[in-house]
Amino acid sequence: MGMLDRYRKPGGFKMLVQVVETSGSAKQEKILELLRIEDAAWADALKNRILSVARIYTWNDETITDLIAALPDLTLATAMQGAPDDFRARVDGLMNSGRRRKINDLMKERSPNSSEISTNHVKILNVVRQLLADGQLRFEKFDPSLQIEDNIEELLSRTAHAASANPLHPTPNTTTTSAETSAAKSTVNQSAAGSDFTIQFESVAEEEEPRSSSPARTQAADSHAQLDIIALKRKLIELHKENTALKSELSSIKKKLSQIKKIA
Repeated sequence: MGMLDRYRKPGGFKMLVQVVETSGSAKQEKILELLRIEDAAWADALKNRILSVARIYTWNDETITDLIAALPDLTLATAMQGAPDDFRARVDGLMNSGRRRKINDLMKERSPNSSEISTNHVKILNVVRQLLADGQLRFEKFDPSLQIEDNIEELLSRTAHAASANPLHPTPNTTTTSAETSAAKSTVNQSAAGSDFTIQFESVAEEEEPRSSSPARTQAADSHAQLDIIALKRKLIELHKENTALKSELSSIKKKLSQIKKIA
C-alpha cells in the first residue's frame, strides 16, 4: 500500500499538510521529494498550500492583529527575535502600549537559540490552523492561494486518472528508477505537536519479488501507524479544548441561573 493511500479520504489532505508544514524546511523538501515519486499532483498541491512563517510576514495588518491576539506572550516574543526588522515594527504598531511593553521586556530578558525560535514558529503555525478551524481566520479573505478545497482529494484523484488515460502524459509514478528507489529509502525524522516521530518511506522497484514480511514493508507499516497516532493526538487536543470551553460555558450558565434564583 502506498504512503498516500491513508490520506486520499476526505480530510486526509489537510491532515498531511499539517504533518509536512510542522517539519523544518530541509525535512519538508525530503518529504515532498518522496511524495512526488508516488504522486506528483499531490506533491505539487501540498507544496502550494503549506503554511510558513515567511508567508505570514506578507499578510495584511488586520490578519496579523487577529493572530498576535491569539498568541501567548512568550511565544510571540520568542518568534519575533527571528523576524525581519520591518515585520517586528509592524507588530509593535499593532499592539496596545501595555502588551507592547510586555513583549519588548520579554525580548530583552531572553536570547533564544535558533532551535527555540523554530519551535515557536511551529507553535504559531498550529495557532493559525486552529484559528482557521474555528472560523476566526479565512484564507479566502487574505491569502486565497492557501485555501484547501473541501473536495481536494477527489480533484487530485481526477487529475491522476486523466493523466493515466493520456499516453502523452503518463503518471509520474508509473516507473521507478534506481535513483528514485534509493531516494525513497531515505529516513525523515520529524518533530510535531510536541512528539518526535520518524517517517520512513520505502519504494521497491517493480522487478523485485514482493515479500510480505520484508523489513521494508514492516518499516513502512510502522510509519503509517505513527502518522495516524500523531493525527489522533491532534484530534484529542482539539476535543480537549472544545471540552474545556464547554465546561467554562456551563459554569457561567450555572452562575447566572443561581443569581436569577436569588433575585426571584
